[in-house]
Amino acid sequence: MGSDLEHISLSNIHIASREWGTREWANKTVEERATEYPEVTMFHRLPSYGLYCRQIRGLQFKHLEFELLESDLRPALICDDVKDLGLDGFRYATPGDGQPGIRLINTSQVFLRGSSAPPGTATLLQVKRKGYREDHGDRERLERGNEGRFDRGWRARRIRL
Repeated sequence: MGSDLEHISLSNIHIASREWGTREWANKTVEERATEYPEVTMFHRLPSYGLYCRQIRGLQFKHLEFELLESDLRPALICDDVKDLGLDGFRYATPGDGQPGIRLINTSQVFLRGSSAPPGTATLLQVKRKGYREDHGDRERLERGNEGRFDRGWRARRIRL
């Protein structure tokens, strides 16, 4: 396994995609290829239509927007093994096939602000990780299993991962 990237910030970015992503691409596992020089084609199709981020410590997005020019059956953003993730003002087009807008895999220290699911999105955020807690402010904390989905209309103040 390679070294993690650190302290990456992206702001005021708009990306338009026309790729017609499939269900198979959305469920793809991206293999580790840490010993090879990164090339744009080395992983072929990725499981997200916007960005796939892996092994990063300190990743901050501010005013990031993904637009779909054609239907796509993949999440907009996937973060895998990311620690200290900030999403502020994140906007995306509704993925098809009931996919979440954001999928977090083994990701911790997440701060999500000023982001909401667009009309037609069933799930804003999908979490895949052993154990996490929802923090509902005045409500008691809920313990969850290995996976959770935060559906459209979810109103928690923050999530601790």
